Amino acid sequence: MMRCPLPWIGAVLLPAALLCGGCQSYVPSAAAAHCIVMLNEDGDACNPLLAAKTPMEPAAYRKYMQEVLDAMDDYHVHLAQAGAAHEPRKILIFIHGGLDGLDKSLRRDQKQYQAIKDAGYYPLFIDWDSGLVSSYNERLLWIRQGRKQTDALHKTLDILSSPLYLAADLGGAVVRAPVVWAQFTSRTIENSNARIRCVHDGQPFWLEHPDSLTADKFYSVLDRRYRDASPAMQPASQPLRISIGREETSAGYWYKDSAKWAAELPFKLVTTPIVDSMGRASWENMSRRTVTLFEDPREIKAVGLGRQKM
Repeated sequence: MMRCPLPWIGAVLLPAALLCGGCQSYVPSAAAAHCIVMLNEDGDACNPLLAAKTPMEPAAYRKYMQEVLDAMDDYHVHLAQAGAAHEPRKILIFIHGGLDGLDKSLRRDQKQYQAIKDAGYYPLFIDWDSGLVSSYNERLLWIRQGRKQTDALHKTLDILSSPLYLAADLGGAVVRAPVVWAQFTSRTIENSNARIRCVHDGQPFWLEHPDSLTADKFYSVLDRRYRDASPAMQPASQPLRISIGREETSAGYWYKDSAKWAAELPFKLVTTPIVDSMGRASWENMSRRTVTLFEDPREIKAVGLGRQKM
């Protein structure tokens, strides 16, 4: 009887599907683009006004950076003419962290650049590709032992070997599943106790006991409070405050939030080992990209594996 080749087909098609992930498609306005220095996964400068990560030629890069500097000068001249002639020139340089794809970064730049200008600073966003999907995609298809080969032979071999690397990641997820599930169960029990208190008190228990819940939930509550206290929603003379007394929530809110949390547990139980394995590989390659921001990948290759930072 002929066996179904679907697993092998999937092993070949999944890397190809990942190849399409993590790419830039969003294009900011010209005004926002003059506040952006964008770098691809190899640390090459790219034009944010183009919906592709094609590296710019040196002449094009010099021309683009001159436009950025001219826009910066024009901004400060305008401020001086508006009565801030004796104020020092202020520039805000923003470099985002990990797990931010180029699309997400560019959308944030578009949303924030004018508000930063209105505050008296010229923003300069340093955008680099730290997306989860694109980092794993590159690691699966092109990175071998911390190196990215560029010749046709090695690139062909890397693509052909990608199903083996995918199988290794999935196998690692299976092997580590008992350990991951044990940690998941322990954390779930802690979270359950905290949520019981939330329902009982109608308040976020972990704000007073931050060690009782995960950092992302703790951050999301503080972030919501920050957004609720946005200066646009209060008098300009009133300072921004993160927390004022008890939170305006009730037991009913925490019933709904806890029900949603409980409904997600089976999905998290199944996917956590996969995220643990593949996410680790993605994070390691993302860390490698922090090196290519400052060093040419060819130079990293030249020094040899013993001195690599990966």
